[in-house]
Amino acid sequence: MEVNNLLRLKMRNSEAFNKAISNGYIQPQDDGHLKWTLGSQTLLAYFMGRLLCGDYGKFCKRKKAKVWVKGNRTFPDKNLCELFGVNALKQLRQKRTLQAIPDYSELIDNLFDTTEK
Repeated sequence: MEVNNLLRLKMRNSEAFNKAISNGYIQPQDDGHLKWTLGSQTLLAYFMGRLLCGDYGKFCKRKKAKVWVKGNRTFPDKNLCELFGVNALKQLRQKRTLQAIPDYSELIDNLFDTTEK
């Protein structure tokens, strides 16, 4: 699928993507699509935001929690929704900007923490 090649070109950290596959968070399908196995589409949006746009979690003293900070690259929503067979990842990402990062985000953060040292 061409979208997969587009995804690889835009990745900021292909090692994190490969680790997501080896950990079973993403499963390539025979038809070229990808399956997200962690359930939450918000967590998928967080992963893709980190992978493609430079999103990150930052502790906010006022909220006493880690919040989702958007990176500065364009989020390829249409391509990602087609690739994963989901809807509205961009809207999920937008709603969570400067809000608490999603549950189980440490699984995603660990993919990046071990590859960005």
